[in-house]
Amino acid sequence: MKRIFLVSLFVVSYVVIFSQEPFKHEKKMYKAPDGKLYINKALPVYVWLSTSPDPNSSKERLMSEDSKTWTNPFYFDTEGFNSIRTPSKVDTVTRKPIIPQQDIIWEVYADSYSPTTQVQYENTSLYKKEKVYAGAGLQVRLISNDVMSGVEKVFASMNGAPFTEFSAPIVCDNESEYVIKFYAVDNVGNAEQVLTKTFAVDRTAPITRLEIDGDSSANIFSSRSMIKFVSSDNLSGVKAIMVSFDDQKPFAYVSRIPASYFKEGEHKVVFYATDNVGNVEQSQTYNFYLDKTPPVLIDELLGDTYFVNGKEYTSGRSKLKLTAIDNKAGVKEIYYTTNGKFYQLYTEPFYLPSVAGAMQINFYAVDNVSNKTTGSETGSKFRATYMDLSGPKLSYKFIGLTFKNRDTVFINSSTKISISAYDEESGMKKIMYSVNGDNEEQYSQPLTISKEGVYQLMYTAYDQVNNTNKSTINFIVDNTGPEIFERYSIESVGKKNGLMVYPAHTVVFLSATDKDSGYDKMVCSINDGPVVPNGGTINGLKKNTKYKVKIKAFDKLGSFKEKTIEFMTGD
Repeated sequence: MKRIFLVSLFVVSYVVIFSQEPFKHEKKMYKAPDGKLYINKALPVYVWLSTSPDPNSSKERLMSEDSKTWTNPFYFDTEGFNSIRTPSKVDTVTRKPIIPQQDIIWEVYADSYSPTTQVQYENTSLYKKEKVYAGAGLQVRLISNDVMSGVEKVFASMNGAPFTEFSAPIVCDNESEYVIKFYAVDNVGNAEQVLTKTFAVDRTAPITRLEIDGDSSANIFSSRSMIKFVSSDNLSGVKAIMVSFDDQKPFAYVSRIPASYFKEGEHKVVFYATDNVGNVEQSQTYNFYLDKTPPVLIDELLGDTYFVNGKEYTSGRSKLKLTAIDNKAGVKEIYYTTNGKFYQLYTEPFYLPSVAGAMQINFYAVDNVSNKTTGSETGSKFRATYMDLSGPKLSYKFIGLTFKNRDTVFINSSTKISISAYDEESGMKKIMYSVNGDNEEQYSQPLTISKEGVYQLMYTAYDQVNNTNKSTINFIVDNTGPEIFERYSIESVGKKNGLMVYPAHTVVFLSATDKDSGYDKMVCSINDGPVVPNGGTINGLKKNTKYKVKIKAFDKLGSFKEKTIEFMTGD
């Protein structure tokens, strides 16, 4: 009689799903594509006997008289390969035992080991310190491996969200800290312990500033000054500061740079920093002047004077006026001494001492970067002429919104241009100005320019003896907001009621460009909802919904443009 044995393994379990908690996974059997049968090693096993291959046929559960205590159920004792055996193999045609005698073996693979999962960071630069830092474009992939029955599914929870099945790399493009929890389950229900990884996406470049240790005034340095660069980065940290002087090859900044390395005159330094995930700071340009020349002193005698035999005689009513002129940094202080007494600060013309005999006056000047003239002996003869040699000092400022990109200043039609000047000697008389070469006008109050365009404002200041000083202000008037662009992460699936239809999982990417002063921010309103800031994406769309998105983009000067886009989502 032909006999067919049907061995069945039965498992009882349940699945409970709870928000933000790992799933409960059923312990079960699994038949692989290659025909191998796997069973969770923790499950009880029952053996049934049948004389038909029909799974619905009559069958009886085998009961053991010899091993009654250890069967019904029994458990596999070995991880991996196990077998159910019976002696011996019988020829299915002759019904006679095979010689030599051989066992009949049913193979079963017991599996109690959970999968192991690792995080793989892709498509960006990485930096590992206390935590993992990544640059823009980060994709997180979960790689799981199981040594026996194989991985069935991998589950992940990002930033406290409920666990969902992981099927594709997770894009983490916003600058933020992320916490991902994950685990895998194999084909017989062995679930991995939940693992947690914390990482941060850094999309912001470092910020670097130039500082001066030692003598300096505005952007004028002395040879005793030290130039240093200080950079900060809030996330992955500064990797390097790159510096280039006077268009030479950039080098990595290490320590303070003595200004004495440079020749006197105008210099330019370009610098920027990079962080540990490859964010590169916009390069900055700083122009400075190295001033190694001390001031020039002019002495002028005021009062009664008389020349005879090559000597100048003066009464006790005469005063000495000292005037210092500096080529760049400007005069800070003048000191003088008479007849070898202590030096004192010069503040105004002073009376010469009424002492008979030879008179010796020494004096020196210090500029604003501490360049100092040596003492000068005038002997018994003084120069009787005085010249007011310099015109007024000029300055200007913008009142209102401005934006500077490298050496270009952008303003809008509401920004006021204020011009000022002062003269240390004879005093101010007037300021004249012209715009783009038009006729000169006398300046009286801050002015505005309403029409967009490139402008050059030239102005001239006059002192009371008509010494002049001229300067130029270059700027661009920008009243136009940024252009707005939208891009969909996936092609449309059709058109309905005149609107393009996209899948609900579509992400709408928003961007804006401004040709002049630069893009600043963007806000949007969806389906006449509240106006909220937008970081560049619209996602989480609902199915079968019409969307009307109103977008407003601002540039750095507050000018804006608006755009409305409409589309629909499908099933």
